[in-house]
Amino acid sequence: MYFSEISHAVDQDAEFKEFFMPGRICLVGEHSDWAAISEYNKSLQQHQRSLWSQSCCTDKVDTDLSSSCPYYGLALICPTDQGIHIRVREDFITTTREDQLEYETEKSNSIPKLQLLRELNFTFETENTTLVKSNRLVFTLRDLYEMPLSELLKQDNFFSHVSDVKFYSYMIGILKEIFSDSQVVEKIAISKKSLYCHNYKTTLPMGKGVSSSAAICVLIARIFNQCYNLNWSVEKEIEIAFLGERSIGSECGKLDHACAYGDVALCLSIRFNSDSSMCIEKMIPREKNSLHILSENQQQTIYEHVCSSTTTNSLTNTTCSDNLTHNHDETQNDNFSDRKIYMLLIDLNASKDTVKILKDLNKAFSPSDATIIDAQLVNNAREYLLVENVKICQQALDFVEQHNAHELGKLFSTAQNLFDRNLSPLCPSELTAPILHSILHDVTLQELTYGGKGVGSGGDGSCLVCCKGSKERDLLRKYLENTKGMSCLDLTL
Repeated sequence: MYFSEISHAVDQDAEFKEFFMPGRICLVGEHSDWAAISEYNKSLQQHQRSLWSQSCCTDKVDTDLSSSCPYYGLALICPTDQGIHIRVREDFITTTREDQLEYETEKSNSIPKLQLLRELNFTFETENTTLVKSNRLVFTLRDLYEMPLSELLKQDNFFSHVSDVKFYSYMIGILKEIFSDSQVVEKIAISKKSLYCHNYKTTLPMGKGVSSSAAICVLIARIFNQCYNLNWSVEKEIEIAFLGERSIGSECGKLDHACAYGDVALCLSIRFNSDSSMCIEKMIPREKNSLHILSENQQQTIYEHVCSSTTTNSLTNTTCSDNLTHNHDETQNDNFSDRKIYMLLIDLNASKDTVKILKDLNKAFSPSDATIIDAQLVNNAREYLLVENVKICQQALDFVEQHNAHELGKLFSTAQNLFDRNLSPLCPSELTAPILHSILHDVTLQELTYGGKGVGSGGDGSCLVCCKGSKERDLLRKYLENTKGMSCLDLTL
């Protein structure tokens, strides 16, 4: 045995590091992230590059595929005040001098590293929250490194006393993705510290379109990044979370994981390219004195990163199709310039199957699966997510910048109608969404709002409405809570 006198130096009074990950609400642009990386869009890009190469009079070929492809995903997101709170304690192990010298002289051998991993643990404990029930999960880091994902996911191994298996499955997918990199594993091993994570508070609802699952995935990646000094960028954290969630079987894109940018921006316009890259097209900054959830250093680091990642492209000067054209009357814009946008996220108190929705919609973007679907339905879905969606997002950003709640609400309703027309027929069992549509057509709601739409993957999960003012939002919330039994979250831009 390489480490005969290893012990954990656990200080019960040790300082905890505080971590928080907000949820995110997608105002418009759902599903365009995975549509951008679909087989269909990639094949279009390859075809375009081939044509361009053939017609080019020089030998130089542009390798920047994202800039040459006209079809991409675009979404407008806002962070929530609600999120996941975790305190992390680092527990170090101690070794004898002889053990340390032996490790240093034989560190090229994998055995000492694996022995260290056996002595290190990852413990995740959560209280009863709106997200999951109280549970405690403990892994040795060697198991995370050596065991295949299929073994880690077996309930008789780790889930015999765990509820909310789906929630923890995502977490394990992220952990396994982290431990797939041998260089990362080496850094973790030589750090000689275990992690104890206490999820003491969670205020995000599950499965309601506010990225609750993505939030825990990104947060686990960030905890490992900061506690083990891995020096990952925000995009790397997103990539780890994305790949980990996909490994569990989710057909998601990276839209949900954009919650990694935190609450440093009031609103972000994010572009998704066919090469799986993403970039911030435009940011509407939040007043710095309103940042209160992240530490000052975290705020500044992410804020600077977001600013440096923002492209110089303007999204406000693109010509839109006739059915989406909006009024640029200067007088109207001035009337809205000093107003806030009061929105309400409504939990429909129902259920939906996000996995089925994603699976059915993805078929229209798979060359093999699309052949068994009506061609018109396939074309409608592709046109909507890769063309019309961009125009909708560009207009939505205009209206947010103008504080124009009236036009933004009308655009929400337009987006919902286009969603119903172009995507719902591909998954009618989930996207017909009778509860969603009954709420959107409720007479009282229509009197108090300018319009609304479903959020997240669609279906009877949640909807977002633009209220006519703060008082109207309060009245609507009371009405929905008292007569429909539906809980609501405020969002103010």
